Amino acid sequence: MEVEYSLSPDDLVAFHQYDPRRATSAAGTSRGSQLVAMLLAMGCLGALALAGIAVVAGRWSSQILHLLLLGLLAGVAAVPILFRERLLSSYTRWYYRHAGSQYFSPQRLKLTPEALIISSAAAETTTRWEGIERITVTHDYAFFFNSQNSAFLLPRRAFANEQDFLAFVEAAQRYQEAARAAKT
Repeated sequence: MEVEYSLSPDDLVAFHQYDPRRATSAAGTSRGSQLVAMLLAMGCLGALALAGIAVVAGRWSSQILHLLLLGLLAGVAAVPILFRERLLSSYTRWYYRHAGSQYFSPQRLKLTPEALIISSAAAETTTRWEGIERITVTHDYAFFFNSQNSAFLLPRRAFANEQDFLAFVEAAQRYQEAARAAKT
């Protein structure tokens, strides 16, 4: 089985943000959620400013403390949304600087009973199934981990439909299980 695809900055962000405890990939961030994050961050700054004014004026009270805590919580809630946008922006700049590189050229991922093979115009990597620690499927990707922190990324969009994607991943899982069984 074989599939061809190219990676994008969104794919790099998804891999960077992948958390193995979740069954889904990082979702996209809309303009609306960016606005909410900015409002939460401004609320945090506003609460800090009001607390500072209250301290200077000598009118420190439990209500101001509650407002300060609420503003701080709002600011903390905004951090993941703002972080994702910054990360995507960074990867997008990197992507366009390296757009002609082999990393973003079309890639071909091939499954054989012996190995997983990734190839591009400039390079080819063969990893025997014994070298694939785990295969994880999320909403948008399949990750073929060859170490705890390194994986080959396969976007679901590389396939015409859901059935083709699942058939490809199931074949990989069968090959990996067969390699493990042969090893023991």
